[in-house]
Amino acid sequence: MVEKKKRRSWKFWALTLFCTVVVLAGVGAAGIVGWLRFEFSMAAAPLSGLLTEAKRRGLPLDPKDLAPANVRPNENAAPLYERAYLQAEKHKQALTLLKDLPSHPDGQSVQAARKAIADLGPAFATAERAVERPFCVFKHDWSKGDRVLFPEFVQLRSLSRMFSARAVVRAKEGDLSGSLEDVQRAMRCADDVSTTPNLIALLMEVSTRTHALRGFDAVLNARPSSPEFLLDAQRVLDASYKRPSYRRALEGEMVFARNSLYRSVKAPSLQEWLQARGKSSGEETESPVIPPLVPADLLRKGYDARMMALWLRVFDGFQDYANDPARLAALMEEVTDRAVADKDLTNALNAHTWPVFSGSNEAVVALSARRRLLDTKLDLLLYRARNGKFPAKLTGLGTLPRDPFGGRGLRYRKQGDGFVLYSVGPDLKDNKGRFRGNGFDDSEGYDLVVKHPMVMKARPSGLRAKA
Repeated sequence: MVEKKKRRSWKFWALTLFCTVVVLAGVGAAGIVGWLRFEFSMAAAPLSGLLTEAKRRGLPLDPKDLAPANVRPNENAAPLYERAYLQAEKHKQALTLLKDLPSHPDGQSVQAARKAIADLGPAFATAERAVERPFCVFKHDWSKGDRVLFPEFVQLRSLSRMFSARAVVRAKEGDLSGSLEDVQRAMRCADDVSTTPNLIALLMEVSTRTHALRGFDAVLNARPSSPEFLLDAQRVLDASYKRPSYRRALEGEMVFARNSLYRSVKAPSLQEWLQARGKSSGEETESPVIPPLVPADLLRKGYDARMMALWLRVFDGFQDYANDPARLAALMEEVTDRAVADKDLTNALNAHTWPVFSGSNEAVVALSARRRLLDTKLDLLLYRARNGKFPAKLTGLGTLPRDPFGGRGLRYRKQGDGFVLYSVGPDLKDNKGRFRGNGFDDSEGYDLVVKHPMVMKARPSGLRAKA
């Protein structure tokens, strides 16, 4: 009898303990869920005000805000660009040959380029019609977010390179007017890359415009002592060159990020969350560990508010440092560091998906430096045309041209019958005018350089064989 009572007592206390543990676990889970919901409620609270402020500044918030106005088919260059590229693709060898001509416009290369230009005649004719049209709208389904593809970037870059190469050939043949027209066409292709608002488009625009500037530099060598030609060239450069719209690219990135957030982010089940936690323990993961048991709408609003606060800080920079790309780049790096370093649960999405601006910042500043170098080269050539010699120092031009990298003046020295002019470049070190492709390892450092007479880089081996 006593034994039975003992067994019953043991079962009673075991059951009591089990029930207590279950109750405490439930209370603990409820407390954690309550805490998570409170955290995201607090994070989401400023969202309405942030969105109102964004609208006040004229920032797009939805994919439809990026949609271009209706354009009549006969005003849209996009279909003609696509057709021109398909025509050019039939002569891939000719395309490859023309690509590097502005970097090595020697006689043998120009002779080989003439045949390539003839082979690409139909593509040139179609592309010429395209650049005359006032609008360029490629069709995209922006609702796909980061799954949208942009084949037009490669197309426009290739067509711009074709025009740059033909500009060099025409300059060599004495057709200076036709040469400058092709410079304008090359720049127009870069303009039309920029109609797509994202960082990929920005980088492709910079690449396309940089190549066009290299072609312009080669064209200048056709008549470097003619004030009339140099003034015409300066007018063409001023009229056709546009500074990349960094702000527009980032507006697109913000819209895509918000669109992806509301389309794809949802709270995982407890099992999914535990699995994700296990995978992320002690290692970097490609996606954030999103907390469970938070209503999807609250989760998205919390993330959205944290995201919008950072984006508004970025766009503050465009107002404060509109004419100082280096300081703008520093601000954006600061915002990126803040986004990545904040380990708060409500910032998990930012920490994993915030754009990396460093490459685009550097590219935009480098393009600005290359444009300033060419403007200064034109001023130096005009100075010599009027005075019979180059100035001893850049201050002889009146004012010292500022280097976008580092903020000091561009570096200049006379060399033989010409000069070396350079920016210190991204490493902010004076490498004495060394440049990429000049027989040194990139790890040694390099500058952004223009010279007179123009430096001829080594021609690709494939081009030498076919020239």
